[in-house]
Amino acid sequence: MPQAKRKIRDIQPPRLKRHSQSTSSRENSKPKRQEKKSRVFVVFIFCGILLMGGMAFVVLHFFFARTSIVLWPQMRELHSDELIQIAEGSNLKDTALPMLTSGVMRSETIEGDGVFSSTGTKKKEQEARGVIRVYNGYSTSSQTFIAQTRFVSENGKLFRAIEKIKIPGARREGGKLIAGAVDVPVEAQEPGEAYNIGPSNFSLPGLVGTAMYTSIYGKSAESMKGGAVESISIVSADDIERAKQTLLLDLKEKALAKFRGALTDGFMLVPEALSAEFVSFSSVAKEGEEFEHFTSNAKVQVTTMFFPKRELESLVEKALNDQLEKGEYLKKDTMQYSASVENFDVLQKLLTVRVNGSVQGYWELDTEEIRSQVQGLNALQMSTLLEQYPHIAQSDLSFWPFWERRASKDLLTIEIKLNIEPLQKKD
Repeated sequence: MPQAKRKIRDIQPPRLKRHSQSTSSRENSKPKRQEKKSRVFVVFIFCGILLMGGMAFVVLHFFFARTSIVLWPQMRELHSDELIQIAEGSNLKDTALPMLTSGVMRSETIEGDGVFSSTGTKKKEQEARGVIRVYNGYSTSSQTFIAQTRFVSENGKLFRAIEKIKIPGARREGGKLIAGAVDVPVEAQEPGEAYNIGPSNFSLPGLVGTAMYTSIYGKSAESMKGGAVESISIVSADDIERAKQTLLLDLKEKALAKFRGALTDGFMLVPEALSAEFVSFSSVAKEGEEFEHFTSNAKVQVTTMFFPKRELESLVEKALNDQLEKGEYLKKDTMQYSASVENFDVLQKLLTVRVNGSVQGYWELDTEEIRSQVQGLNALQMSTLLEQYPHIAQSDLSFWPFWERRASKDLLTIEIKLNIEPLQKKD
């Protein structure tokens, strides 16, 4: 029998398994490639930032760098003291004093009154007075006594008859002797309240030792009144003069208010330059009269002079300007002045005033020269230079951008400002 043919088969590993291993290898290498790309990107960004920063630095440094310098020049206060004459029209005076010739005289008549207190005093002494009924029980004949006849009260107070006394004689009625009587006005021997006594019996000390002493006597039905010793107000000469001067001042103030209201633009006046004369003065009280208060009236004519404010200021400015040194200037907005009256001649229409002025003076600095000297210097060198520079009181440096600490050699990048405001004193 013929033999059967054998078949040979190759056994190979499954392709699927090899494919799985290859896939795993590629997956493990992928994160490494991504990490490498990230690192390259970061380096690229960092280099870009450095490049841009460097470019910005170069641009700012060479094209936008600026140096700012603020300088305070030295300042001092100047003073002037000038006499100036102001005249109306052609009323000039031969004098070396500065002269304004455009003054204008103005007058106002003002009237007013006031109530014033009396400050004078005097001692007022008043004797008590009253009436005593005097009886004559001595005889049927009338009895006569002289004025100033004395009467003594029960408590020893002495009174005197003001007038001569005639006491009617006694009369008999029904076998009885009825004493004659007469009312006698009397006044106390001394002033004072102690003599304001009540009703009393009175004897006549002049009759002591005679038979009439007990038969001629007096009685008062009412109290004695009016006795006093006191200080009272009277009008003194000083009070009248004080009233006069007070009214004068008040009326001058009223006139001054009117003058100020009448000032036109550009004109001024000196408040003390007021000449006042009394047109009339009267007072209801005379010196020595008893008044606690009294009224006085006055009418006065007040005169002043208006003059141009700018002309006066120009004279003050000239006087201050004459004191400046070379290179020094006036800071005009600090100028101040005050005027006081030396003399006001109303008849001559001539006013002389003393004007005190003051102003801050400062030295002008050559900013172009300073700019050329600081170019290329650092902050310390600039500060040292400016401290030694004449007439610089203080300086302040600033740079832009912030890291700059040296001035450029380009003069256009250096800015200098002058501050002529007075420096504040430190506490």
